[in-house]
Amino acid sequence: MNEIIPYELLAKYFTGESNAAEKEIIDRWRRKNSKNEKIFEEFRETWDHAETKDQSFNPDVTDALIQVNRKITFAENPFTLHRKSNSLIFYTLRVAALLIIALAFWYFYKEVIVKETYLTEYNSGKSVKSLSLEDGTRVTLNTGSLIRYPKKFRRKTRKVELSGEAYFAVAKNPDKEFVIHAQNTITRVLGTSFNLRAFQSENEVIITVTEGKVAFTDESLNKTNTLDLYAGDKGIVNKSGRTITKEKNDDINFLSWKDKQLFFEHTPLKVVAEDLSRFYGTRFRILNPGLDSVTVNDLEFENSPIDSVIQTFNYLGIIITRTDSGYIIDTEPYSSND
Repeated sequence: MNEIIPYELLAKYFTGESNAAEKEIIDRWRRKNSKNEKIFEEFRETWDHAETKDQSFNPDVTDALIQVNRKITFAENPFTLHRKSNSLIFYTLRVAALLIIALAFWYFYKEVIVKETYLTEYNSGKSVKSLSLEDGTRVTLNTGSLIRYPKKFRRKTRKVELSGEAYFAVAKNPDKEFVIHAQNTITRVLGTSFNLRAFQSENEVIITVTEGKVAFTDESLNKTNTLDLYAGDKGIVNKSGRTITKEKNDDINFLSWKDKQLFFEHTPLKVVAEDLSRFYGTRFRILNPGLDSVTVNDLEFENSPIDSVIQTFNYLGIIITRTDSGYIIDTEPYSSND
């Protein structure tokens, strides 16, 4: 007597829809004998091949079933084949027919009944926005940033798209990779925390890892050229030169937009100007290049208004003057008549 093959559970298994109990049923079925394991691997190969097709792929299942049915009818003719080989072919073709039915049903179920619904979140305000994804991943979205993500993660990977800057605390799931597409870069993780800055107007895409491991790739380069980044590492893609580099993160203010804090400890004034520009969303520039290397020490600002920060620097002899195009940093007040 032939054992019933759990086709529906197999389909759910390969689409990441099965729960722990259903996975255990499949695992026990696979371990039962080598024939089950072979069927499992054949199903995996068929499914993996199907996923590489374009989503518009629409197989003629009816025609396929007619062809299979003709072969089954032929196999059932006792005058054509010996009984032993007849039984084997009949069983094999029945398996093929059921496999086609299962794949067709699951394709229809995935693409028509439960087709993924995508949500788009754009932060147009002046403060950061926090949201939780269906899998428990937490995202903090910077101003002027957009994220697109599925309402439910139904596929084999948890795939989202980002334009702008966001901090991700990705929920761990060893069986379902989390993938972010941003400005022709791909970030892949299983569960970790990191900051990704990918504004269309900027020449660099920068990822800074705070916890765990991240795989970071430039889509325009060879796919094998992937950076493995760990806590304290930073990956940088230069969009104009299409280069990808890895370095240690020395920017203590890379999360200032999220935490509303600025720290300056032996920080060159040039870096101070860059941090202030990014934090307040307006340009700070140094007129005298000789001041670039002047360091700022023991300063900390927490959710401070820009006027308060300017006043503090003025007390230190670093004069910041407001202009129509932003702020000028010098050792004396700036005049447009100079």
